[in-house]
Amino acid sequence: MFELQYFVLGLIQGITEFLPISSSAHLILISELTNWEDQGIFSDIAVHVGTLIAVILYLLKDLRIILIDFFNFRKSNSKNFAIKIFIATLPALIIGFIVYEYFIIYFRNLTVIALASIIFAIILYLADQRKNLNKKWEDLNYIEVFFIGLWQSLAFIPGASRAGVTITGARFLGVKRKSSAIFSMLLSIPIILASL
Repeated sequence: MFELQYFVLGLIQGITEFLPISSSAHLILISELTNWEDQGIFSDIAVHVGTLIAVILYLLKDLRIILIDFFNFRKSNSKNFAIKIFIATLPALIIGFIVYEYFIIYFRNLTVIALASIIFAIILYLADQRKNLNKKWEDLNYIEVFFIGLWQSLAFIPGASRAGVTITGARFLGVKRKSSAIFSMLLSIPIILASL
């Protein structure tokens, strides 16, 4: 039974992580529906390791460009990609620490998941309906990436998808869908690493 539980949890994590739906909420929901014990936050993190490997492999080309840019940061053509990712990650690291330290036990319930799922779906829909969404994430300035980082902080609420809220923040800033999704995946790397 133990192996089946973790297989199902890994499968759900793999399917939901990159969609703008909360993978953490689905992990909690499956435990509720199957009467499995809530696997807890550490099991959630463990299934994210597979996600991390998948993201790194998928974005290998982008990560290479970011690393080259980072080591050429003194040159005038540097885009400071790594710094932008760091700035966008800071709010989530700080707020995430506070949430996990003091509030996470209040968030892991079905009412919060249901409300957050509905509210953040509506907000994403509204962000996606805006006109003139033609920027790339690389064109964002430091204040804009910090703004997306604040959105990412909301993902600590089960039901608020990390991918969904970062894409929402980027879409509100006029970033194209594909570029928003790539930036969201790039932001997942330091967040997952920090959670380990």
